[in-house]
Amino acid sequence: MAIALFAAVAHKRPYAPPSDLRDAVADASALDALRSAGPVDAPPPAPAAAPRPVDNQFPAAVAPVFDKDVPPELQRQLGQDLAFVGSLTGKKTSPLHGQIFGQMGGPSYLRFFASHIKMVGLYDWDKKPVVACVIPSIEPSKMWLSDSYIKVNQPQIARIMTVFHESRHADPENENWRHVNCPEPFRDANGKDIVSILTGVPLAGKRGCDESELGSYGASLIMLKNIQRYCTNCTEKVRMDAGIYADDQLYRIVDSKARNAIRDDIYK
Repeated sequence: MAIALFAAVAHKRPYAPPSDLRDAVADASALDALRSAGPVDAPPPAPAAAPRPVDNQFPAAVAPVFDKDVPPELQRQLGQDLAFVGSLTGKKTSPLHGQIFGQMGGPSYLRFFASHIKMVGLYDWDKKPVVACVIPSIEPSKMWLSDSYIKVNQPQIARIMTVFHESRHADPENENWRHVNCPEPFRDANGKDIVSILTGVPLAGKRGCDESELGSYGASLIMLKNIQRYCTNCTEKVRMDAGIYADDQLYRIVDSKARNAIRDDIYK
């Protein structure tokens, strides 16, 4: 489904978000909110690409093309996050990690990102709670980032989780790893409602869960859990953050067979 982009006229055409808009990791309810909020303004035509700033610290192996309206500070933060993940080294790799990314370590992560994301745009055409998204029906190899990517108070590992979650949605396999609605009710082993780790928004009934261990939640979980357990040059803080965010994502895998596959892969 394509978005009808408007020409140079005084008004904007309302449009309904495409059905395959991927949710922002920083708010598990973002996709649901986008779908239920009614018509919003269409994104403007993509500006001409701009050269990357010289100080954005992008690894040589990664060269996304930015729309010219993407702020330099946002480009710089993405570059720093990818440079960090590109520096990681690992002593071991879990089987599912090997299936999705290859060997645990920076070169594998940068190859994965570079093979999935070719362009980066600015998500600023509405006020929905979006940090990052991929819209396969418009451009499957383009990621949109909002300014929340640099404004939301979260550790670096959470931004990395966001970027690789969305990168997985750029994979055409399995309908770009479409999410499913979380169960209703949606509670943990202690009977407490499961909520977003970042916003506290209840997830029951929201389109923020997966049925496959290989989807976006599973892929980012497996990546972070491998970083927690096998990274050889990470600080204790990085490993701790990776474990916290990975464990939270396990709740999003609602199929018991898929959840057990992840537990067998990296939790034992």
